[in-house]
Amino acid sequence: MWLAARSRLPRDSPLYTPKPLMIHATLGIAALPDLEYAKSASAHACGTDTVDLLINAQQRKGDAYRDTSVASLLPLRVPQTLISGALDVIVTPAHARRYAERAKVSGDAVHLVTLDDAGRFELIAPWTLPGNRVVDTILAALKERR
Repeated sequence: MWLAARSRLPRDSPLYTPKPLMIHATLGIAALPDLEYAKSASAHACGTDTVDLLINAQQRKGDAYRDTSVASLLPLRVPQTLISGALDVIVTPAHARRYAERAKVSGDAVHLVTLDDAGRFELIAPWTLPGNRVVDTILAALKERR
């Protein structure tokens, strides 16, 4: 998702590039598109300093989320799908719902998929029923692009 947002980075960002890779759609599996929200909402599982360490917050001047968090770079202007497990206690479906609301306000199309019988790890285990549905979602998205 961040790669799809990279064209929106401010020119003074150390992550800026004049010719970013063009992304035509995104699919986030238990994604954390809003790092500022994730910092507190997932702190119980990942620690209170994990997001700050990820984005090197102490070494950055100003708003450390302005070029690291997808939510700060909206709109992406590409179709987005977010898949969540209803039983995931680390990246709850609330992450996807909150981001989708914000993205839709910016004009982006966001499709939410919440798998009722999935926690965190089933989503990335293709031999499970939820994991198989994730694979099906990916394949369907690829067919749409052709």
